[in-house]
Amino acid sequence: MTEADYLSYFGETAPSNFDRLKYITLMLFNQASPQPFPEEDDLEYADFEKAVLEQIKYFNENPDLTESMRYDDGGASLGKFSEGNNNKKGMAISVSDVKKRLSPNAYMILDAIGYLYQGVESECVYYG
Repeated sequence: MTEADYLSYFGETAPSNFDRLKYITLMLFNQASPQPFPEEDDLEYADFEKAVLEQIKYFNENPDLTESMRYDDGGASLGKFSEGNNNKKGMAISVSDVKKRLSPNAYMILDAIGYLYQGVESECVYYG
């Protein structure tokens, strides 16, 4: 997925931080699904690519959603003393956090191709 794909899909220039938003999007999608990302020759790839582009646009329009994603080991520290846990470091994103960050359009696409963990439901409100 490239900035040219973004332009082709939305008809507008990609955000200047496209690569960063794509990286964060792929990390978020990794938390939302038990499956590996589809390869370019997989049937779901075109839809997966659309979901990534939708999420990039959503993050660009809602930059606050990208700022609090962090790495954490779940421990705590006070001065030179610290208490940790045995979990290896990784993205500290709960299912609830994934739901809050997921674009409504990306959610619909990922759900349609069966790419979401059970329990990841959008908290988005649709008006019709």
